Amino acid sequence: MKIQPTFKRQALSIEDSKRLLQKAKQRAKDVLGKRNYAIVALLLTTGLRSIEIERADVFDLDIIDGDHVLFIMGKGRDSKDAFVKLSNEVYEIIQDYLIARNDENEALFLTHNSKNQSRRLSTKVIRSAVKELLISIGYDSKAHSVHSLRHTFATTALIEGASLLETKEALRHSDVSTTQIYAHLVEKLKSNTYQKVSDALFKSK
Repeated sequence: MKIQPTFKRQALSIEDSKRLLQKAKQRAKDVLGKRNYAIVALLLTTGLRSIEIERADVFDLDIIDGDHVLFIMGKGRDSKDAFVKLSNEVYEIIQDYLIARNDENEALFLTHNSKNQSRRLSTKVIRSAVKELLISIGYDSKAHSVHSLRHTFATTALIEGASLLETKEALRHSDVSTTQIYAHLVEKLKSNTYQKVSDALFKSK
């Protein structure tokens, strides 16, 4: 199986995901900090792409069967015909940001520039904000980017017991073979084959 170039982006461990969330929460003292905290929480718990974050509007937030959801325009789509579920924790983080900004702009995430001419947040700014937070917890390499959080969602889902099909549906992959790459990665992470070989060579029996 040929691994696509996007998979060169590395996932975070669950512990480092918690560290990233904690760092973002610590910085959520103003509207920019609250925005970035909401973005990171959303990325880590839904596996959204940065373009899907950019396209999201406030009115895309809804409730289905008692669950908070966010309708999205997925990759290669021209309408918002898919949605991701939001945990209560993530929904509250997003609401905290919306309350802090206190405006009627339709975009879910804004630039909040100093001239008070806020506009829809671009993927470039999203990438920059997430990268800065990653650097703050020690991840300063090309292998770690905003797309790493999508990979993190996938590997965390599988590690926590989600099936391959459930993960495929959550990521909205058209082909399960793409999701299978994450399954191989998880199995490799769980494996202690390398240590077994090292033990055989370096430890006396």
